[in-house]
Amino acid sequence: MTRCGRVWTLLGLLALLVAAGPLAAQQSRQQRVQPRPQRSGERDQSEQLLDRFALRVTEALHLDDEQSRRLAEELHVSRAARERLTNQRRSIRRQLNQLVRSPSADEARIGRLLDEFLELYRREAELNIEEQARLAEFLTPLQRARLFYLRQRLAQQALDRDRQQTDRLPDRGLQERDPDPGF
Repeated sequence: MTRCGRVWTLLGLLALLVAAGPLAAQQSRQQRVQPRPQRSGERDQSEQLLDRFALRVTEALHLDDEQSRRLAEELHVSRAARERLTNQRRSIRRQLNQLVRSPSADEARIGRLLDEFLELYRREAELNIEEQARLAEFLTPLQRARLFYLRQRLAQQALDRDRQQTDRLPDRGLQERDPDPGF
């Protein structure tokens, strides 16, 4: 994951932590959500934030010990898959940006990249459906809906922060997160 991607992931998770409210009885909840065993070397900051997010969700959704443990596992599994999709999307977007700016744009290549981009959206939808099926094994529909809402708030906060930062940057032409490529 690129440095920029890690920063946005960390900012988004941090925003969700702030939005979820203070931890009450943190010590009790920490016993419910055991951190994953350390790999060789230090744990990634985003994994630590993900563990704290799981603690916040545990509190917000009133999860029992088993639900909390399984949710933490699911968050770590889905995080890796989502990061792969994000990295692939970023790569395709960069390639498209370069091709669109080129005076002699390769139309066939642009078409293939657009098809790949749309395929990523399909895969992301499949990932969400599969994840919801796994969550349904141990969360109630109300808990799943609240988790979905918390994630949507996190995503919106990350987008808002991104827009604020983009507004402060000098105009550099077509950017990775530009909603309108200008053609």
